[in-house]
Amino acid sequence: MNSVKKMMEVTPEWVLCISSISMQADSLGNVNLTASRNSFSDNISVALKTLGIAYTKTLEDDEIGESWLKFIFKYEDIREECPMIWISMIEQLDPNDVSEIDFLRSFYMRFATSQKPNRKI
Repeated sequence: MNSVKKMMEVTPEWVLCISSISMQADSLGNVNLTASRNSFSDNISVALKTLGIAYTKTLEDDEIGESWLKFIFKYEDIREECPMIWISMIEQLDPNDVSEIDFLRSFYMRFATSQKPNRKI
C-alpha cells in the first residue's frame, strides 16, 4: 500500500476566523479578537505573524473565572490579506452603509474566485 502525503493549504484569514470565539471592531480602529486560552491561540499568533501584523495579546478573566486571550490589532492592517474580516469590521462600525459593504463583498468574491491563496502558514 502506497502512502500518499496529503497537504492542505489554509490562509491566515481562515485561521483567524476559525480559531476565534469573537471578533469585534472598536471606534479606535482595532480588531478585538477573543480566543479560548487553551485552544487555538497559538494558531492566531502564527497567522498574525505570517501577515506581519503587529498585535498585543492580553489574558482576561471573566466573572465565572474562565480565562480568555484577547488579540488586538488594527483592522486596516488586514485590509488586503483578510478582506472578509476587514469588511465585517467596517460593517460593525457603520452597518447603515450597505451600498459600500455590498460593493466590497461582490468585489472580494470576484477577486477570490480568480486567485489562489498566496501565503502558506
